[in-house]
Amino acid sequence: GADATLRKEMEKFADVIFASSQAQRDFWLGRKANISKDALVEQYGGLKPCLHGSDAHGNGTVGLPDGKRYSWIKGCLEFDALRQACIDPEGRAFVGEEPPSTGTPSQLIDSVEVINADWAKTPRIALNPGLVAIIGARGSGKTALADMIAMGCDSIRAAQGDGSRPSSSFLSRAEELLGDAQIITKWLVGDKTARALDGSTTPDVSYPRARYLSQQFVEDLCSSQGLNDGLLSEIERVIFEAHPLLDRDGALNFSELLDQRAQRYRQARRREEDAIAQLSERIGTELEKSRTISGLQSDITKKLGQTTAYTNDRSKLVAKGGEERVARLNAVMAAANTVRGFLRYYGKQEQSLLALKDEVTSLRQNEAPEMLRQSQERHADSRLKAEDWTPFKIDYTGNVDDQIGRHLSPNYS
Repeated sequence: GADATLRKEMEKFADVIFASSQAQRDFWLGRKANISKDALVEQYGGLKPCLHGSDAHGNGTVGLPDGKRYSWIKGCLEFDALRQACIDPEGRAFVGEEPPSTGTPSQLIDSVEVINADWAKTPRIALNPGLVAIIGARGSGKTALADMIAMGCDSIRAAQGDGSRPSSSFLSRAEELLGDAQIITKWLVGDKTARALDGSTTPDVSYPRARYLSQQFVEDLCSSQGLNDGLLSEIERVIFEAHPLLDRDGALNFSELLDQRAQRYRQARRREEDAIAQLSERIGTELEKSRTISGLQSDITKKLGQTTAYTNDRSKLVAKGGEERVARLNAVMAAANTVRGFLRYYGKQEQSLLALKDEVTSLRQNEAPEMLRQSQERHADSRLKAEDWTPFKIDYTGNVDDQIGRHLSPNYS
């Protein structure tokens, strides 16, 4: 009991724990179930970094710890790096054969170099994979360096008036002085990319290898101008990344996910809009016809009155003894009018049937295949085979050709 108390007091007093096992590291980082980070702070004064030495017992094992358990501290070769490890043991101290990976090697920059630029006093700068800040006095070129790195990562384009590059950025203000200056970006895996600072060599279709939020971009988001495209795209990005990976349905961004989720409802809305437009047009046509009824009735009344007057006037022109011939003439004219009426009736019927026949042919040869093609295009994700689409081709439910042929037949009655 006394030894345990003494040990706890020593551990509470210590800044660094000489240990290399994973269990000890998990304990002093508050990862154990029996003690939390808050409990470590309360009982031991905080989290502790675990470090390990070679513990050599002979010249041959100096610098060769058992199990290759090397101590890694993130920082420069200075005492402050050890001090920082005591402040942030989880992020700055590690025991293992290799240091912990800080990112995907193909996406980490090893160094950047500006060529064809006499104004660059330090043309080549090596970057730490764990770099978190660029520190310097006002006017020392922090923004310029950030802009050039972004250009090398295809995250910023030439000023083309399309909002792709802030007008207040270094590359925009110094555009006339850049000349043929280029930024050479060397990635940790060894490959290099060269980009002209004026954006002339940036591919038209490129995939940014870094996300660049310039100072101007942040100021635009925080401005009082209301919702703009930049702020909207950021909101969409946050919403998309808030979805778990399994809930994204394979989408790569917010727009693609929105299209997948809303496609069905957008198509339904378009169909309803088309139906409403057709009904509205029909209602407008009916209302227009209703407004002409009173005028047509008035015209009919006037024409009937004129017809009666003309008939009376004609009867007064008939000489005595000619009434029988006039009656016969009237009968013949009435019969001729009846025949002409039948001719007009059947002529219109024949033309309408022929037009209907043409409409049936057009539907089968033009409209139905086009409607099927549009359905296939709208629902391409259904992955139906070509033969599976055949039943979806629109056609008439009955033998319309026979119906039209019977009505066009001279023997039809």
